[in-house]
Amino acid sequence: MPEKATAFWADVYARGANLMPKAGATVALAYTYAAYDVRRAGGQWQLFAAAAASVVGIVPFTLLVMTDTNDKLHKLNKDGTSGTEPQAKELLDRWGIMNFMRGLLPLAGTILGIKAYLDNSQ
Repeated sequence: MPEKATAFWADVYARGANLMPKAGATVALAYTYAAYDVRRAGGQWQLFAAAAASVVGIVPFTLLVMTDTNDKLHKLNKDGTSGTEPQAKELLDRWGIMNFMRGLLPLAGTILGIKAYLDNSQ
């Protein structure tokens, strides 16, 4: 199936581009509200705000770091390039590493959010 890797990537990309901005915005808004509510109550709100910023950080990361690779992969898919071609394989490998790095941002947000919750529940 590696020959269909660019088409598979394009499908995964389209699904993620449709769903993830909504999910990220919802999570960031929840952390923002938590920061607001905890601050209003006199608690430690800064980690909730940092969690929201971490989740939102996906957007600039995607635009600044991943756009060139995404554009090249879209072109290869449109041209029907096999995933076994060296250029396609290199781009798919690079995208996988960048996507992993991007995924660390909401993970950091989750860790910050949990820490903020624990700090404020004592």
